[in-house]
Amino acid sequence: MEQVKDAFEPDYIILQCGLDSLAEDPCATFNWSLASLGQCVDRVINHWKGRKLLLGGGGYHNANAARGWTYLTSIALKNPLSLDVEIPDHVGFPSYAPSFILDVPAGNMQDLNSEEDLRLVEACFEKVPELIQQKISLMGVQDT
Repeated sequence: MEQVKDAFEPDYIILQCGLDSLAEDPCATFNWSLASLGQCVDRVINHWKGRKLLLGGGGYHNANAARGWTYLTSIALKNPLSLDVEIPDHVGFPSYAPSFILDVPAGNMQDLNSEEDLRLVEACFEKVPELIQQKISLMGVQDT
C-alpha cells in the first residue's frame, strides 16, 4: 500500500476501518488482532502525509466493536491506550468476558494461504503504482 499511496500522492486519505476483520466476528472469517489493526491505522495516521478521515464499517461482535473503536480512536488522537487496560463495569460488562480488557487477540484459524498464492498477490500489487502513474499521465494531471 505504501507504493500505491506514493503513486497517488494524496492530499486526503479516507481510511475505512472495518472491525469485522477482528477475530471472533460472526460475519467474517478474518483472524486479526486489535494490535494488528491498530498498527495499520497508526501507520496511516502518524507516517502518511495528508489529512485523514477514519470511517467505520463492519464489526458484528458488539463488545469487540466497542473495544476496536475505543482503541482506534485513541490512536487517531495520538494517545494510544494500552491493550491491557481493564473494561470499566457497566450494563454490558458481561459481554466482555472472558478477558474484560481492551485487547482482542488474534484467533486460531488455520492460515490456508500458500506461499505461491502470496507471491502472486504481491506480484500483482507491484504493478499497481506504475498503472496509476500511467493513468495519471493519460488524464493530463500535472504535478503541483
